[in-house]
Amino acid sequence: MRFNTNSKSAVTLQIISVYILYLGFSSQLSLYIHPRYIFFTMVLSAVILIASFSSIDTTESDEKIGNANFILAFVIAAAIILPAQVLSVSTVNQRLDVNTNGTTATTSRDVEALLLNSSKGLKIEDWAQLLATKPDPAFYANKPVDVTGFVFDAGLGNDIFMLSRFTVTCCAVDARPAGIPVYLPNWQEQLDEDQWLHIEGMFELNNDVLSINPSVVEKIEEPTNPYES
Repeated sequence: MRFNTNSKSAVTLQIISVYILYLGFSSQLSLYIHPRYIFFTMVLSAVILIASFSSIDTTESDEKIGNANFILAFVIAAAIILPAQVLSVSTVNQRLDVNTNGTTATTSRDVEALLLNSSKGLKIEDWAQLLATKPDPAFYANKPVDVTGFVFDAGLGNDIFMLSRFTVTCCAVDARPAGIPVYLPNWQEQLDEDQWLHIEGMFELNNDVLSINPSVVEKIEEPTNPYES
């Protein structure tokens, strides 16, 4: 008996559903979509997976069913061997030029209102927004910075690099980079691009660029959820 259209569609749904569930249980789904959608996506994938079995023609030959199972196993194996990749410096270059004033990532947070309480709650995209709209160094006096991100060479020389991070609104397709300058003389001798850092410090004017003068520069592992949201 031929592999009918319903069965082919069911196998396709099973492949997609199993792959999504694998990403979810291996904590990789956040590399594709906003964390707020993960639970819903996994539940929907599980429902689709269960429902798809009712569309398979059970009168089909064992050979055809075996072929479908082989395809499914191959896709799952490929997902394990070739895991999802985090957006990195190469994607920053493709999507946006991170300049000395930081990127203007869209945010609904009232950044200036947050500053009335504590600046340590601000993320890279928040600081980037402030730098783009408040260039006066005096505005940043006594406002400590505590952020994590990856190193991006924005062509600012041996003394200043950009600490960057991607902001995800819905999924990785709409991810936009945000970055803030960090002053660290001869940083290229100490750091590589894509290296993740935890940085604490204060904004000051260095080489005519408003940038973080760090008191703490700590190399860290890539976070489980590398995107800001």
